[in-house]
Amino acid sequence: MRAQTPRGVKDLLPADVQWKQQLEAAIRQEFRSWGYHEVATPTFEFFETFNRGQATFEQAYTFLDQDGQLLALRSDLTTPIARMVASRLRRAPKPLRLAYAANTFRYDSSHVGGGRERCQAGAELVGTGSSSADAETIAFASALLASLGVAEVQFDIGHVQFFHSLMQDCHSKTDRVSIRQALIQQDYVGLQRVVRASGLPEQTKDLLCDTDRLRGGPEVIDYVRQRTDCAEAWVALDNLSEIYRTTEAYGAASQLHIDLSMVKTLDYYTGMVFEGCAPQMGSMLVSGGRYDGLHAQFGEDLPAVGFALELEAAMQILEAQGRRPKLTQDTVFAAGDDHSLVVKYAAEQRAAGRSVEVDVDGLSLAEAQHRAAERGLVHGVYISQSGLRTW
Repeated sequence: MRAQTPRGVKDLLPADVQWKQQLEAAIRQEFRSWGYHEVATPTFEFFETFNRGQATFEQAYTFLDQDGQLLALRSDLTTPIARMVASRLRRAPKPLRLAYAANTFRYDSSHVGGGRERCQAGAELVGTGSSSADAETIAFASALLASLGVAEVQFDIGHVQFFHSLMQDCHSKTDRVSIRQALIQQDYVGLQRVVRASGLPEQTKDLLCDTDRLRGGPEVIDYVRQRTDCAEAWVALDNLSEIYRTTEAYGAASQLHIDLSMVKTLDYYTGMVFEGCAPQMGSMLVSGGRYDGLHAQFGEDLPAVGFALELEAAMQILEAQGRRPKLTQDTVFAAGDDHSLVVKYAAEQRAAGRSVEVDVDGLSLAEAQHRAAERGLVHGVYISQSGLRTW
């Protein structure tokens, strides 16, 4: 029998679990502070549910149940929450502020660590299409990372409709797909080749090939306005400009970096999109955006915006930044020559809210002190008929 885990999953040892629980507690406190209510969806659902959210058969962990139904492990949280809203919260007053912290399962090695089971924490703001809602989502994601202690996060913000507007004059589906893939993969050499060979107008070709001028501060929006007369592109730029201005009220604008070359792999995004990373690490921490069409897949057409935070990626960056806390062991090791007295003592201490580990091997005082030291327990007590000794 092999003593290894399958590819893409890992064990968490006690210290890792304790730290992860502390971070999750900080996240849940932030949920409450912003008025978001945590929900939970099943670990597995019908594959069709996730497929409506663009998950493919190749990405999903699928299996047949005893009734022959094709099921899948949860590959994301946004899609099942959209199903939940349409089926269980249809009559609830909108907008809804929903949050989650749960594991997802996907054949995907594109993120930190190449994990296939990963813990995501995130939020969905459902039932409003305002730019203020988009700005709140970005600011909330920033606040969540700050609550974890992650420093120097940069948010790249783009707009799906800007890219789509430029592609209106691209009549070759093959070219559209190739251009999109080159942008997703940040293959700028391949992008130049495909764009220059396409049937796009020269003005659009120049704009797409000059990707360095599509990224930067708010001046990027003004620059692009002067380079295109596409009305749909202007609508996207105006929306992005309004979102940027609104984030200033949250104090989050200094973290924003405009990136009009940003294209997402998921097709359900319809407006503003953003990604958060720690530049010195190059690691994706958070990803999200507006997805106004997803809920219609479940019978209720609602605007929505949200994001997902990768908790393991945040933990790796915190460790690299030297921000992993030194966890203290406040458990008391209790031993003695009368086990019943030790058990009684432990019960009293636990009732008072303390953590107690009881010796079950009949150790002497010296042995108990040695055992406690081995386990990193700095507090101990030895109980006997003659009294109680602490260390």
